[in-house]
Parts: sequence; structure tokens; C-alpha cells
Amino acid sequence: MTTTTFPYTAWVLMPSFRPAEVTFVDTRFGDWHATESGKSYYPSEIHQTKAAAIAWGLAALAKQQAAIDKMQQNLNKRRAVLEKASE
Repeated sequence: MTTTTFPYTAWVLMPSFRPAEVTFVDTRFGDWHATESGKSYYPSEIHQTKAAAIAWGLAALAKQQAAIDKMQQNLNKRRAVLEKASE
């Protein structure tokens, strides 16, 4: 396990998925890192570079899109069953 020296600056994605550089000042709730404003981030959400934060966000979006595609397939199957039953 690596020890983090506080304060340090790193990149995170805001809820709007906009990358932002923030300063972390302490740990909270075990592994969570707290910013100057008091918001906490889990270490997997913290990135050393802006490019790494963007890549992580794109991977998260791809995962969400895959889940949506799977749900759409299930809806299409259910719709087909209902349409077949209504004939």
C-alpha cells in the first residue's frame, strides 16, 4: 500500500463529466480523499493527468452504453413477444 502525502493536486471528473483539477488535503472515511471544499473522492476516481481522467470517463460511458444496449435488446424481445401474441 502506498502512502499519500497531503496536500496534493490531481484530476477528477465532476458530476457533469467535466474534468477538474482539485487539491486534496486529507483522508476521510478510510480510503476516501477529501478536497479543500470538503467533497470526498475514492482513489479510483482520482487521476494524475487530465488525459487519464478523460480516458476513465470515456470508459465509464462505454460501460453505461453497453448496459443501455442490453436493456434495449431485452425490451425489443419483449415487444416482439407481445406483438406476436396480439396477432
